[in-house]
Amino acid sequence: MSEPLLKVDDLRKVFPGRRGHDDVVAVDGVSFELAPGESLAIVGESGSGKTTIARMLVGLERPTSGSIAMGGAILDVSSRRAKDRRARARRLQMVFQDPYSSLDRLQTVEQILSDALSLDPDAVRESRAEQVRILLTSVGLHERHSRMRPGGLSGGQRQRVAIARALAVKPDVVVLDEAVAALDVSIQAQVLNLLKEIRETTGTAYLFISHDLAVVNQVSDRCVVMRQGRVVEQGTTAEVLHHPQDSYTQQLRDAVPRPGWSPTRSAEAPR
Repeated sequence: MSEPLLKVDDLRKVFPGRRGHDDVVAVDGVSFELAPGESLAIVGESGSGKTTIARMLVGLERPTSGSIAMGGAILDVSSRRAKDRRARARRLQMVFQDPYSSLDRLQTVEQILSDALSLDPDAVRESRAEQVRILLTSVGLHERHSRMRPGGLSGGQRQRVAIARALAVKPDVVVLDEAVAALDVSIQAQVLNLLKEIRETTGTAYLFISHDLAVVNQVSDRCVVMRQGRVVEQGTTAEVLHHPQDSYTQQLRDAVPRPGWSPTRSAEAPR
């Protein structure tokens, strides 16, 4: 069996409690692997620890214990040296839920993408404008968008810019943290189709963080189900969603609206 691209082993994150309160265990002994070109989803309700895992992977949080390895080499996720951060960023990129807050509002799209391209030691500065154009085209945007700032773009366009920024350095893995949750249904479908096309074209692996099982079913090969910081089930997406073994996974699946479903009120609303 070939070496996994990304291997997380017994990862744990404990946040100190506020004065008079116990520490909070956000992630408790989580292990999983991601193969080259694979799409793995981490599923769970709010507070399950899935976003904390994403932040530890890209260096925004320091693990309390456990290890993260890429290509068999342990990542020094505690290092704050610029050299180490850049090396990690060239292999692991992240797309956040809200592109408006994650993109610099004062920069044009061209400046945002040019800054990302500067992380790539093989990028040729003289061809930067052409590289920006290619990136924009790859996510379905036009050259005219390069002169715009995030405030002048729609939510879907901003997320496409965020995806282009993540792809600029040709990373091995893109972590997508609820990347389509803030988009309306029609735009969400467009972005999901775009992500599928990009993976098929580039072979980039995805780690998809989501609470939406319908999205997970569409974009992932395998999934990990988390509850209260721990993994309760993992396997192929088809197996987990269609034949869940854990009662919590069953509850998540049963909560997904189906054709013909209509909400009901448990009690008459006050007049």
